[in-house]
Amino acid sequence: FLESQPDFFRPFAPKVAATGCEERDAVRLKAMFEPRLARWPALRRSLDQAMEGIRVCAAEREAESGAVAAFFTPTEPARPGGTARARGGDR
Repeated sequence: FLESQPDFFRPFAPKVAATGCEERDAVRLKAMFEPRLARWPALRRSLDQAMEGIRVCAAEREAESGAVAAFFTPTEPARPGGTARARGGDR
């Protein structure tokens, strides 16, 4: 893949390939690009930045998961007719 790309694009390839928001996605990205660093050392910075972005996403996701779950958990049982009462009473 990288061989067919123009020189100016190659350093950005890891960022383009960076998907996901879990540690395993960072590991997969590293496995994909690290063997190519000997031939294209300019990939290193982009690879490091892309892996950091994935790891930051995973950490934020883990840190916020409790608050998100609490927000979407009804605080009162549903009323007849299928609607839950909003926080803070009827509005």
